[in-house]
Amino acid sequence: MIDAYSHVDMDHKSPLDDIDSRRRGAGITKVLLVETWNGANRTLLESLLASSAGTPFSVVLCHRGGPASNLSSLLRTARLAGIRISARHVLPDDEVCRGIHETGKLLVAHADDGIGPLALNLERLLQALPGSRIYVPHLGWPIRNGEEDPAWRSAISSLASNSSVILGISAISTFSALPFPHDDVAELAQWAIPQFSPARIVIGSDYPLLEKSRYPDYLSLARDWVAAVYPDWTCPFEEITV
Repeated sequence: MIDAYSHVDMDHKSPLDDIDSRRRGAGITKVLLVETWNGANRTLLESLLASSAGTPFSVVLCHRGGPASNLSSLLRTARLAGIRISARHVLPDDEVCRGIHETGKLLVAHADDGIGPLALNLERLLQALPGSRIYVPHLGWPIRNGEEDPAWRSAISSLASNSSVILGISAISTFSALPFPHDDVAELAQWAIPQFSPARIVIGSDYPLLEKSRYPDYLSLARDWVAAVYPDWTCPFEEITV
């Protein structure tokens, strides 16, 4: 399997050894390591980018607005898979958004104000920069304030119509009012997954924020949900991160 969305446990004495051990224990071959918004793991991830050693990890760093000068050279780093951006900074004239488009990296979207505003900005970006590779993790944030976001289904359908948008099945317990295996979220996933072709579906954990003790269980659950729709599915992680 492949984990296409994880953080690292910065409270561990050796965060990379920790996620590597869990990866191997779960039979994971590749992991996408994502910077958190508080930036606590950025220095670690930047050191990973600078390393020439072989590794099962690719990296996503955050862009929080402002000048793009500190990201320009990083965008051409092979191990950098993409840049994480909140909805308010997904703008066609943003230098980082254009840099992501030009280098073919992933724009990893974050719906801080809900999926509706994010989807609107992504649609505008794709009109100006067609073919931009967009990764929408966490099922597109279907639950907001304890209820299904009324904008979620229309936003997912709209985003799915763009062939360069990828949906991630991750952070499952975040959206659930039920214990594992979270049948309420399973129903949402079974609606969302068929909206995308199998080549545009990936799974992830969001480790260690909410699923630390059941890392392999949540990846298996997400895989099973996708396989229920696409029995021959294999996670296209290699294709989306190169």
